[in-house]
Amino acid sequence: IIQAERDLVYASRAFEEFRRSFYVNVVQSYLALQVQQQELENALDTVTLLERMAERQRALYEAGRARLYDAAESENQALQQRSTVAGQQEAYRLSVDRFKILINYPVQLPVLIERAYFAISPPNVNLEHAVQVALGHRLDLQTKRDQLIDERRSVRNALNQLRPDLALAGSLRFG
Repeated sequence: IIQAERDLVYASRAFEEFRRSFYVNVVQSYLALQVQQQELENALDTVTLLERMAERQRALYEAGRARLYDAAESENQALQQRSTVAGQQEAYRLSVDRFKILINYPVQLPVLIERAYFAISPPNVNLEHAVQVALGHRLDLQTKRDQLIDERRSVRNALNQLRPDLALAGSLRFG
C-alpha cells in the first residue's frame, strides 16, 4: 500500500513537472513570435528606406551628380533586403504553424499574435531565500529523495527476510 501511494505521488509530480515546463514552453514560443513580428516589421521598414535611397541615387545619377555604381549598389541593397524579408516571412509563418501545433490549434485556421508590452519590475528577493524556495519547488528532487527512502525501506525489508525464522510448535496434554 505504501509503495502504491508513493507511485501515485511520483506520477502526480511527474505530471506537474510536465505541466510547468509545457506552460513555460508555450509562453516562450508566444514571446518568440512577438519578437519575430517586430523583426519582420523592422525589416520591412528597412526595405522601404533602402528603396527610397535607391530612387534617390538613381535620380542623382540621372542628374549627373552620382556614379552609376552608387545607384546600382543602392538598388542591389534594396533587393537583398527584400530577399531577407521574404525569408523572414516564411520563417514567421513556419513558427506560427509550429505554435499552433504546440497548443493543438488547427493549422488551417488563422491565429492572431497580438503584441503585448509588459511592465514588470524585477522582484526584490534575497538570494539565499530564493535558492531555498527554488529547491523546495523542485519536484524532481523531492521524488529522488522519496525514492531513496523507498530504497532504504526495501533494503531493511530484504535484511529482515534474511534473518532466521523462529517457529515454535508445542503440544500440551492432560491426562
